[in-house]
Amino acid sequence: MAIDTKLLTAEEFAALESDETLTELVRGEIVTLPPPKKRHGRLVNRIGHLLASLIEDANLGSVEGGSGLIISRNPDSVLAPDVMVFAGPPIPAIEEDERYDEDLPSFVIEVVSPSDLASDVQAKVALYVEAGVPLVIVVWPRTRELTVRAHDGTTRYLHSGDYLDLGSDFPGVSLAVSEIFR
Repeated sequence: MAIDTKLLTAEEFAALESDETLTELVRGEIVTLPPPKKRHGRLVNRIGHLLASLIEDANLGSVEGGSGLIISRNPDSVLAPDVMVFAGPPIPAIEEDERYDEDLPSFVIEVVSPSDLASDVQAKVALYVEAGVPLVIVVWPRTRELTVRAHDGTTRYLHSGDYLDLGSDFPGVSLAVSEIFR
């Protein structure tokens, strides 16, 4: 006997009472995530700080961390990338609407935690790429590597000594991979 499961919309997901458990909405279904540990949090903070100094301080865009992003409809998916960057004039944080963003960012960054399965990371990258996010960057702390997946299907692997090109929305702006792990 099949059990009907009602898929949630992004709006229904946003209206749920929060018990402070980390969740995302993937194709209409709630996925519970374990809270990140210290190294993950420090890396996300470091990456956000580095990007803010390169992008926000130059008035090229806005850097967000942990905010909900609607990446698909029917069924709806709401992910919370560790870091996402939007090109264009930065908006002061206090003036931002309290909602999930539906505008796609120029790029997202996901930092892999020890509890993350590689297959889950790849599935999340695929969701971003399907949605049309131009650049998806995965940070692998254990190996100190980055995987950079472009919307056109190309994948690059970066190591210490390499530079991360921040995409066509930020010409000439790059970040040393070694700075992320310093």
